[in-house]
Amino acid sequence: MNIRKRVFLLDDDPMTCRFIEQAFKQKHHLTCFQKEADCAQALQSERPDVIIIDYNLEKGSGLDFYEDLHHHLDGCEIIFLSSQQDLTVIFEIINSNIGRYVIKDENMLKSLEYLFVGDLEAYEELL
Repeated sequence: MNIRKRVFLLDDDPMTCRFIEQAFKQKHHLTCFQKEADCAQALQSERPDVIIIDYNLEKGSGLDFYEDLHHHLDGCEIIFLSSQQDLTVIFEIINSNIGRYVIKDENMLKSLEYLFVGDLEAYEELL
């Protein structure tokens, strides 16, 4: 049995938000934010189980956003999402020990679902 997760998605690309929202709306409670300020405000009063943060945001990097608000994210699973396959970016996220990294590619939805249910072995096979 899968547990319905409360998921926040911060991505400034409306198509990515709609795509992920459509894929998971039956399985999880997903709230999309396209602006960092809106997500930050929601985190003042709500605590998601998972937060997906796009690496490239309008006002900086997803890592910067995390650093600014990490005190609101205790106990929250962090997933960074990016279309970048630049090894420097990937290693920056991996070395931060903050969360996982999912590339916006044909395996994105599978990777996210594996992470939502805690199947790290299946997730790592997609890398």
